[in-house]
Amino acid sequence: MKKTEINTKFQVQAALDLLQLFDIFVDTYKTVNDHPIGVHILIPKTKSTSGRRPILVKLHGGGWHEGTSDDWWRPWTLELALKHNAVVVSPDYRLMPESQFQDIADDLRDFWRWVDTDFEALPGLDVDTSNLAIVGESAGGHLSALSVLLGFSKQAAVVMLQYPALAIRKHCDYVTRAPAPQVPVSVLDTYLANVDPSKLLTRAEFATRMDLAYASGQSGRLVDLDRYPHLDPIKSLETADRIPPVFLFHGTNDTSVSVKDSQLWVEKLERLHPDVPIHAVYPHGEHVLDQEATLAEPWLKEPIAFVERYWPTK
Repeated sequence: MKKTEINTKFQVQAALDLLQLFDIFVDTYKTVNDHPIGVHILIPKTKSTSGRRPILVKLHGGGWHEGTSDDWWRPWTLELALKHNAVVVSPDYRLMPESQFQDIADDLRDFWRWVDTDFEALPGLDVDTSNLAIVGESAGGHLSALSVLLGFSKQAAVVMLQYPALAIRKHCDYVTRAPAPQVPVSVLDTYLANVDPSKLLTRAEFATRMDLAYASGQSGRLVDLDRYPHLDPIKSLETADRIPPVFLFHGTNDTSVSVKDSQLWVEKLERLHPDVPIHAVYPHGEHVLDQEATLAEPWLKEPIAFVERYWPTK
């Protein structure tokens, strides 16, 4: 584990101010073809006065084609971690189209194995891996849902889904229509023709590869759901065992990921798993509506109170 500086390029000022209150480290949770896949660890500078610290795992978005583990922090998630003296853990993962959708799921599984077996033993940490919450935006919301639906994380006390992609087949159909930009599949083919197939990519700046993401979804090449149906959260609800309490929010004017897909997922969750507590809110707003949101945001007050009933565990 090595101390580092956070990427400041895609942070709003409120997040930058809050990041100063953490010591920031990087580590590696797995290696693929000699390519280390990293994880950022944010430790509040304040000393813990109540024993081992809880953990907040943050899974980044970016349409499965871009993003990094240290970009674009939402102020409210950092405030939540600081409020409870929680250590924040944010992994990178293989990105498409250099890798496949199922490779991302493999990285997700291996990340959770690392959390369960290796993370607690890192020097300088005093964390409780059984006192854990998950948060993820957009594609990271998809990965957060899979984390619990596929049983990768058996310890999560609560999962928070920000405008998540929870019905992948429907999502691919949604992006074939306006207002989503229509990108010819030739853009994807040309890109792949010039990529060294032996090279992996696990970090890419936001807003640099969304053309590839749209081309993948619109051409039906994002994922083979006939072969990997469990990678669609609306399908994996049918086989899920333990699901922790869920806080979900999704803007009603989202043109990137349909709010209707989240509503369908919530309805199915309530039907198949009626004992799982869920708090779903649908505020007015576009994708990434919480970019500058703090815990003082009126529409977040009741949902955060819901989250805090379950995490940190007492």
